[in-house]
Amino acid sequence: MRPADHGLESRVVAQVGGNAWADRGNDPCNHRGAMVTTARWGWLVTAALALLGCDPVVDDEAEPTEADFAVVERTGDVLMLTTGIGRLSQGFTGDFDISGLTDAQIRAAALIRAENRIGFALSFSACESTIASNGVDTLDVEFSGCSLWRWTVSGEVSAVISVTTPECGEATCPRVGMWSLDIATLQLDRVLADDIEIHGGLDVWLELQPGGSKGWAARGLVIEGVAGRIITADTEATLTASGDDEECLTLDLGSRLQIQPEDDLDAEVGDIYVSTRGFSSCEARCPTDGEVDLSYGAGNLLRWTYDGDARVTVTGPRGRSLSSRLECLPR
Repeated sequence: MRPADHGLESRVVAQVGGNAWADRGNDPCNHRGAMVTTARWGWLVTAALALLGCDPVVDDEAEPTEADFAVVERTGDVLMLTTGIGRLSQGFTGDFDISGLTDAQIRAAALIRAENRIGFALSFSACESTIASNGVDTLDVEFSGCSLWRWTVSGEVSAVISVTTPECGEATCPRVGMWSLDIATLQLDRVLADDIEIHGGLDVWLELQPGGSKGWAARGLVIEGVAGRIITADTEATLTASGDDEECLTLDLGSRLQIQPEDDLDAEVGDIYVSTRGFSSCEARCPTDGEVDLSYGAGNLLRWTYDGDARVTVTGPRGRSLSSRLECLPR
């Protein structure tokens, strides 16, 4: 079943309409402490706050905290890395005609298509690579020293394709192709930021119909190196590609980031819950669109939007704000 069928949004609506607001009177924008009672789906609750039009109350004396700066740095870096995950998942997706095909034939066709797409992409990346297929359902990819934007990327990934038909009640659901990726290692050597290593599992899905939606779900994906920390990410995302060579990606995602504590500041920050809508980026360019809402600690909220610049202005309750630099090229 693709992530969109998990019903997360409906669960959040129930939380927002129920006890999540109980201790804040009739003002839904009085959100102090809100995230304590909605921890599991906090990243989507922040999206609900945005829809309710909760603008920060202006207070000239409000100053960003050390925790604010740390959270923005780590979250912003992870979101930029997410575009790389999007590129990886994109190699395993792509529309093709499945009319009249059995599930076994779809798996074989998807295997060939993914091998061709990934091989084509790697051929332009000035690197060493090998791609091995068992001809049935499994693809193994190894690559070293590949140029991607301003990163040098190496990795080992094994992927297995399956085909399912989700339950949709009386409706007829399209079949879904699901790639289960085992990322043994994905190393990114970066010019302007810390080097990164990623490992763990990733499920990449595609509705097998013309124009079908696509995306991925990560459970316990480990990201090492962001601000010298180890971060575990649970993420659900949908993906849209555009441009002549599909060089531009638009992402909608919800994510929980768990930081392995190294000091008292990490303990104060705790888990970070992120909701991102319309996050649009083309290759190494800074995101041109997208809105981010996040929560951390005991109900701390922050928000920013992307506009193609290499810096974003982050705002929080009571009018506090800060500026953060992005690892990207301004448009």
